[in-house]
Amino acid sequence: AANKNVPAFLNKLYNMVCDPSTDSLIYWGEDGTSFLVQRQEEFAREVLPRFFKHNNFASFVRQLNMYGFRKVPHLLQGVLHPDGEPEKWEFMNDNFQRSQPDLLCLMTRKKGRDATGNGTDHAVTDSSTALGPALPGVGVASGAAALTTTPSLGSSLHPSVDLTHLIEEVAAIKRHQLTISADLKNIQKENRVLWEESTAVRQRYQRQQETIDKILRFLASVF
Repeated sequence: AANKNVPAFLNKLYNMVCDPSTDSLIYWGEDGTSFLVQRQEEFAREVLPRFFKHNNFASFVRQLNMYGFRKVPHLLQGVLHPDGEPEKWEFMNDNFQRSQPDLLCLMTRKKGRDATGNGTDHAVTDSSTALGPALPGVGVASGAAALTTTPSLGSSLHPSVDLTHLIEEVAAIKRHQLTISADLKNIQKENRVLWEESTAVRQRYQRQQETIDKILRFLASVF
C-alpha cells in the first residue's frame, strides 16, 4: 500500500521495481541497494505508461536526479554489446532499498534556488569588499552594482540540470559513435575481402571451365 507521507513518484517507483511483471526491464540489483533498467526504449514504451502516464525516459531520469538518485557508472556504458546483451542503467539512493519501504519517507525532492537570490547577494557583498581602493571617479558601490547586473554562471543554469549526468551521457554517446564507426569500417573491410574472394572464385571457375572445354575438344578429335 502507498505511504501517504511519501511523494507519489517514490511510491510508484518502488512499486514498479518490486512488480514481478516488470522484472525483464526493471529490477533490483543483487544486494537490493540499487535498481537496474535495461532495453530503455522498450521500458519507456511498455512500463512507464503503466505507472507514470508518460513514456519519456529522459523525464524519468530527471525525476530520479531530483530525488537524489545516483547513476552507477559501468565500464562498458555506451558501448555496443556484440553478444546481444542489452545495455543496463543502474541507479541507487541510500534510502531506496529492497524490502525497506519505510526509508522512502527520508527522501526529499531537491529544491531550486531561493527566488530572492540571497546566495548571489552574499557573493556580491564579499566581492565588493575585496575590490580594494576605489579608482578615481569610480566608487566601490558602483563596482558592486556592476557586479550585481552580471548574472553568475550558477544562476544561468536550470536548478534541475545535473551537469555530471549530462557529461556522462555525452561521453557515452561519443563512445557509442566511435564504436559504430569502427564497426562500419570493419564491415566495409569484410565486404571488400568477400568481393575479392568472389572475384577470385569466378576467375578460377572460368579457367577450370576453359580447361574442361579443351579436354573435351581433344577427346572429340581423338575418338
